[in-house]
Amino acid sequence: MNEQVFKIVIALLFLAGCESKKEVSMDLKIHVPEVKIKLDPHKMEDAFSMLIVSQIHRGLLRFDSQGNIVADFAKKWTESEDKLKYRFHLRNRTFSNGKPVTSKNVQMSFARLFYLEAGIAADIDYIKGATEFQKTKDISKLGINPISDTEIEFELSQPSALFLKHIAVVDCAILPIENFDSELDLSASGAFSGPFKL
Repeated sequence: MNEQVFKIVIALLFLAGCESKKEVSMDLKIHVPEVKIKLDPHKMEDAFSMLIVSQIHRGLLRFDSQGNIVADFAKKWTESEDKLKYRFHLRNRTFSNGKPVTSKNVQMSFARLFYLEAGIAADIDYIKGATEFQKTKDISKLGINPISDTEIEFELSQPSALFLKHIAVVDCAILPIENFDSELDLSASGAFSGPFKL
């Protein structure tokens, strides 16, 4: 093959390569793992569930956007000088089904954490009687006592600087339950405590 023909073949191959070049895709593809979302705050185990649960459930306290603890269902609280007793006064709030949030709901929601052996239960086992309650299921042993429909008192077995932080996490959401062994109704007709409903 002479030099002139060789140059023509190379030129044709170059042009053919340019013409077959595909458009560059501008689609953004992000891999998101397949997860099973758990809408029950006492049973969730992953950040994806937590993101959704934090929109549909609320607790006594919560964290604001700067990470500060602020009142949520509790309008105020007091603590004893020895940091062993905390009394919370509830706001006049309702679940999405219109029923009022009461201190009984608070007591049973926290008891349910221990009953289910939820992850957060190990963190708040300094609540007086928590270990005994897990063994006996005797609610009178647990140091969480309704004072009235709108007041509840927590008694700790030892002071903890983390108590308010622990109960501000969405894992400690207040649920519309009357018994600690209740299953949570997460159907469209179920009740939620947060600003949004499924």
